[in-house]
Amino acid sequence: MLAARGLNDPQRRIEREKIDRDNLMLLRRLQYAKPSVSTDNEMMLAGAHLAMSRKFAANPFLLDGGPLPAGSGTAAVRRRPRSAPVGKEEREGAAGLLEESTAQVSVHTEEFEELHSEAEDMVGELK
Repeated sequence: MLAARGLNDPQRRIEREKIDRDNLMLLRRLQYAKPSVSTDNEMMLAGAHLAMSRKFAANPFLLDGGPLPAGSGTAAVRRRPRSAPVGKEEREGAAGLLEESTAQVSVHTEEFEELHSEAEDMVGELK
């Protein structure tokens, strides 16, 4: 005995065939696509990252000595690692930025004082 067919069966079949064709085209496109990322380059970058990450301690509070037993009291003696030393050029650049920002603040302060005095004059005229 055959199953009853609805009125939309031909349209469903056409839509299903269209989806199957689109899926097949996408599959072929993926099968023949060349990789866009170089595996050699990625391996080199991963190795460089691994080498760099080994330079840093997993926990910066535990320097070279490994974990300490609880209550040993020597943990307080250990210090955190210091920041990298700042070079002369970086100090001079920071000093220049500080001078610029100080000059801008003084200009804005003078403008504020002028506006404030004008506002006081206007309030005085209104009284």
